[in-house]
Amino acid sequence: MAALFNGLFLFGVTGYIFYEGVKRLLNPQPVLGLQMFLIALLGLVVNIISVFVLYGTQREDLNIKSAFLHMLADTVSSVVVVIGAVIIHFTSWFIVDPLVSIGLTVVIFCWARGLFRDSINVLLETAPKGINVDIVSKELKESIGEIKEISDIHIWEITSKMYSMTAHIKILNMSIDKNKEILDKINKYVDEKYDIEHTTIQFEPYK
Repeated sequence: MAALFNGLFLFGVTGYIFYEGVKRLLNPQPVLGLQMFLIALLGLVVNIISVFVLYGTQREDLNIKSAFLHMLADTVSSVVVVIGAVIIHFTSWFIVDPLVSIGLTVVIFCWARGLFRDSINVLLETAPKGINVDIVSKELKESIGEIKEISDIHIWEITSKMYSMTAHIKILNMSIDKNKEILDKINKYVDEKYDIEHTTIQFEPYK
């Protein structure tokens, strides 16, 4: 939910900046180039530090990824604004200001769209990226000979890197101990191959 609202917030911010950028593009306004440069430079230093702090951890967690994208977007923005401020200061081309704003909103919007899509996939409990339910079912039957049929198999992402699976599995009539052995094999296989740590398996007799 945090990542979802973060994405929505980015949509709102980029929409507002894009609107203001178009207004200034049609009617350029004077810009204080030196002040703009100093503030952007200060923001750049802070954002670079933040990016380094979050880099590496953002791949594992969607919420950290959303924060990382915020910082990365701010860092790129600061770099572009610094360049724009230098151009404005020495040339007085005030139209650079709205052009920079519009360009940045397009880039940030693309990043926010990916974040929004990933958070929606989690909330809708869709299959994680790179996991095909049919392939998982086929591989389980090939790897564990006692499995005869698999039905009603569902795999979904609870949150970043936390996957769950439920399935009805038909096996030959066996003892409780043997069923537990098969269950352990299934859990080990899906955990090692697909990082699926939570499973709910219902065994059914195969006739």
